[in-house]
Amino acid sequence: MLLLGSPLLAQNIPDSCLLQAQERAQNPEKGSYQPFLSCALKQAQTQGDSLAIYYEVGRRLYRSLPADAHLLLDTAIFLSQESDIRKGRSWQYKAYLFEINGQFIPAEQAYSLALANYEQVQAPPLRIASCAKSLGNIYTRFADYEKAISYLQKAVDNFRAANDHSLLAMTLSDLSKAYYWEGEVEKASKQAKEVMTLPSLSDLELGLAKENLGACLLQQKAYPQGILMTHEAIRHFLAIDFLEAAAEAYRLLGETYTALGQIDSAKSAFQRAAIQAKKAYGNQTRREVGQWYIGWGNVLMQEKNWDGALQSFQQALYHCLPGVIDTLDPRKNFSPDQIYRENVFIQALEGKAKCWREKYLQQAKQNYLHAVIDALDLLYATEDKFRKSYDFESSRLRVGASRHPRVEMSLWAISQLKDKEKYIERAFAYVESSKALGLLEELKNDQSRQSVLPKAAAFQWRVQEVEIRELEMSLGHAPNDSLRDLLRELRFRQAQFIDSLEQLYPDYYQFKYNYASVTSDQMIHKLPHKSSLIEYFYGDAGVYAFKLSASGLELYQLGEPGSLTAAIDILERSLRSTDPVSPAQYAQAAYQLYQHLLGPLGELSARLVIVPDRALARIPFDALVAQLPDSPKSWQELPYLIYDKSIAYAWSATLLHALQQQPKEGKGIFSLAPVFYQHLPHLTAGKSLGPHLQSLWPQTELLQEEAATKNNFLQHLQQREQPFRILNLYTHAKADSLASGRSWISFRDDQPEPLLYLSELYHLQLDAELAVLGACETGIGKEYRGEGLMSFARGFAYAGCQSILSTLWSSDEQATAQLLQDFFSKLKAGEAKDLALADSKRDFLAASSARTALDYHPRQWASLMVVGDAQAMFSGAFAWLIAGLAVLVLILIALYFVLKPKLKLS
Repeated sequence: MLLLGSPLLAQNIPDSCLLQAQERAQNPEKGSYQPFLSCALKQAQTQGDSLAIYYEVGRRLYRSLPADAHLLLDTAIFLSQESDIRKGRSWQYKAYLFEINGQFIPAEQAYSLALANYEQVQAPPLRIASCAKSLGNIYTRFADYEKAISYLQKAVDNFRAANDHSLLAMTLSDLSKAYYWEGEVEKASKQAKEVMTLPSLSDLELGLAKENLGACLLQQKAYPQGILMTHEAIRHFLAIDFLEAAAEAYRLLGETYTALGQIDSAKSAFQRAAIQAKKAYGNQTRREVGQWYIGWGNVLMQEKNWDGALQSFQQALYHCLPGVIDTLDPRKNFSPDQIYRENVFIQALEGKAKCWREKYLQQAKQNYLHAVIDALDLLYATEDKFRKSYDFESSRLRVGASRHPRVEMSLWAISQLKDKEKYIERAFAYVESSKALGLLEELKNDQSRQSVLPKAAAFQWRVQEVEIRELEMSLGHAPNDSLRDLLRELRFRQAQFIDSLEQLYPDYYQFKYNYASVTSDQMIHKLPHKSSLIEYFYGDAGVYAFKLSASGLELYQLGEPGSLTAAIDILERSLRSTDPVSPAQYAQAAYQLYQHLLGPLGELSARLVIVPDRALARIPFDALVAQLPDSPKSWQELPYLIYDKSIAYAWSATLLHALQQQPKEGKGIFSLAPVFYQHLPHLTAGKSLGPHLQSLWPQTELLQEEAATKNNFLQHLQQREQPFRILNLYTHAKADSLASGRSWISFRDDQPEPLLYLSELYHLQLDAELAVLGACETGIGKEYRGEGLMSFARGFAYAGCQSILSTLWSSDEQATAQLLQDFFSKLKAGEAKDLALADSKRDFLAASSARTALDYHPRQWASLMVVGDAQAMFSGAFAWLIAGLAVLVLILIALYFVLKPKLKLS
């Protein structure tokens, strides 16, 4: 609800013409307001306040003559000084005009300008709160819930400061709804309950609070209480003829009954919603009506009425694109250029895709498969519109998670096509668009900050990130509400700053969001000689694999994921547990996984790049077995894949391609190995790793034992003009699979702040060519579908590292140190990172001195994995010899041609 009331600004102007202009503006049937506006302006010129006339008449035209209102308000904005509050008020009325006409993107921009003006001139809290509230509700509509919560919380704080209980109640209800859609139902319920503690609540305020509380109860599966609370909300809405809200509440009941399979009750609720919506909106084409059609379409889908549901979803699109969708034929679609940020598009297009899929399953018509693909293509374009507007990672992660099952539907449709070979490249692009986009965006964002933005703007951004990092660190040690409020404010300011940069520097915006998927041809040219890239898609109903090699791109359908679950569980339990299964049980699970994941792909290259998905990111492929041995008694008898293949990993092919093209600007080696006095055991083997690095690279900087504090580590990074080329951290770490930001790496542990949290790492700028994380569990973490594991390996990539050597579980310290020493030696000799690690593992397995049988268990050696750009870092002595011989040959050839004429003469 916008605050529109304001006192007359031109009180000292003779008011006869002004009042006539206002009356004509409000009642156009009495004639034009223009002559009286001209009269009022002439009167105002003598007193120097023409702005007041434009503003006062313009703001009264917003309902009757919106085009004229925009013109007058634009004039008021033009005449305003930067320090004039009327500039902000004019922007606010323009925003409201856009909003009531369904133009939410320009409304967002206008509200943002109004809010910026209010904050600049220190406007009264009610003004600031009204703009923040409107912006919060627009961002809720855009599904940018974290940003919506930030703005709505700002509005709540200002309404509290103004002691306006009515507007506070309304805004708390809006905040409750934003938390609900963010998935934080407990917080949503808390806000709704707080509304009901406020004094003198109206039917409107009570109705909104009860509607939100009912939605929370329904989400928590407290169906009787939730349905009763929603009916109470409807009673309040109908008491004041708030028909729009009543229609929304009935729609909520309809969706609930649909989910419960109570179709008759669902139909009844949707019919009541339609009655209220018809009274409220008439024949208007509004997105609220579109939402009703989506709910009705879902009911028809429950009844398997696919044609009726298709018509309903097409109606939903029509009500969001009036004049664009000129037909209600569900086979017709619109151009991606006509899309804007609107959730109805996503819901309606997904509904259409599901209906076309069901029709294909009934009739097996190929054109139905094409209809599935076309609907999902438009859906992806809509998601991209949303994603580009998000400033917070949580919102982008939500898009990735929701896209994953939709990509599975696209892959299924393509796999059923008779000419599916024509669509393999398209399928590959679908999968790439659903993987690790957050990491790719950060890489692009970092590149654009460095290459496009002025140094001052990039520096200001970095200062903001440091402030946020320090506050997040403080919250980790002493959580409290005041710090959370401050963190929210800092994030709010950073989001505004980023928005301003995108408007001021269009090249930055274009560069930042240019994350088109790599093509198979582009990737083939970047693969090492005799290597293949294998990318997996692990869906709910099927598993797919792409094999990319010199011979081209191939797509394989690998069956259902259920058959893999047991084998993955056995393998993980054996690798992570101190009480492993027998070699025979392990071999059976490892062989079964090989048969499912690699066996169907035909001949495999000696070097593989694996792009895993979901559960596959937690298993080491080099510990699989290609042949099942007869009753193996020991771990040495198993034919591990490591004997034949070297394996590197990547988050996505597109991200790998981008990392391979990054400039190599690092210089020097850094090695850290702290001592532990408190709760963590000593790591004795790490002490020898630093001197070993110094023997290979004399310029290596060591930070060992007592000196290896978190503060010293951060200072080493900040004081360098160039990043380190290699970072080696040999320490303790712990992954948190529930709250990824709470995963940590430990430094010397008797200091006040010994832990570096993953959330802090995101704000560092490391830019190393290789980060070696010789600590436990640095390659695992909380899983986000689409984005992958929120691991420390991902965190170091987020901080700019081009490749990371990480661990999947807690392994033996001595074994890890031995493997790393050998790895570094081979790396210095000129081997590629994947080859150096594979050779180190083979040497480890081949050594037989002073070994027990369990020393050959994959738990001891398979944990280490290379992720990212696996290219060689150093040329090595042999490479120098080859290069020298090549130069010598060229010199001899040149001499021959120089001396050839003289030889002929002689």
